[in-house]
Amino acid sequence: MDKNVTLDLTQNFDMGDWRKDRHRDYVFQTNGEGCQWYNKSIALIAYFNSRNLINKCLEYIIKLPNYIDIFIVAASEEIASLIKQKLEMRSEHTIAVVVSENKDGEMSTLLVAYKDILKEYEYLGYVYDRKKDQDVTFQTVEYSLCDLLWENAVKNAAYVGQVIDTFEREPLLGVLASPPPYLSTFFKTDLSVDKPPFIFANSFWCRTRAFEPLLDSNVSKKEIERLIQYAAQSQGYYCGIMMTAEYASLYVSNYQFMMNELADKGIFTDEYWQVI
Repeated sequence: MDKNVTLDLTQNFDMGDWRKDRHRDYVFQTNGEGCQWYNKSIALIAYFNSRNLINKCLEYIIKLPNYIDIFIVAASEEIASLIKQKLEMRSEHTIAVVVSENKDGEMSTLLVAYKDILKEYEYLGYVYDRKKDQDVTFQTVEYSLCDLLWENAVKNAAYVGQVIDTFEREPLLGVLASPPPYLSTFFKTDLSVDKPPFIFANSFWCRTRAFEPLLDSNVSKKEIERLIQYAAQSQGYYCGIMMTAEYASLYVSNYQFMMNELADKGIFTDEYWQVI
């Protein structure tokens, strides 16, 4: 397809429809050596907010290839100190660890702490842990969300290498994000039912050019999380969802379970399922 036609389509069509019509859900393997990208400038921002998840999340960090520059933003001095102690013992990376001075939230921290630095990189990754919400009873929800965000963004070197390879092969691909978090209270949303964004509160990899409008913006954390795909689209890029092969299998099973539950409680009409 002609590049100009593709750009025009991405700017005039809903990106959610574009993703579904063009099957922009990407499943990557996690075994093997993967592609090596020492000739590319790549950075990962990792936000650490929960003391309970430090060990779990650092296991992903230490598996990443050393051609990726890693910046860790900690929510407190205590968390930063614990991270530094553990990295001294285990990591071969040179990793910057700073304490967040912005209390607005994870995504805003990315923009405030590393705005100028990020523009120097061709590719940018972002991943974060997330504390269990006060109205979430079970600790398993916190760990399940962590699995979704980290497994599907920074599983290991082979996985990340394939993600970057996909960007290289598809020059108009702007953002690849983890699947939406359909977990507990994260399933609730005030977004449009007809045309909701499919990238919100996710971890992601992107071309920095696709994300640049948000680097120069002053919007709030909540708005930023929902504007990622639209920022990319405004720059002429399309977006997609990324998953490991293992998580894709789990995702299909979860969807099947949800559909079975709806079928058990619903009445099928010619136009839609009406839950009763």
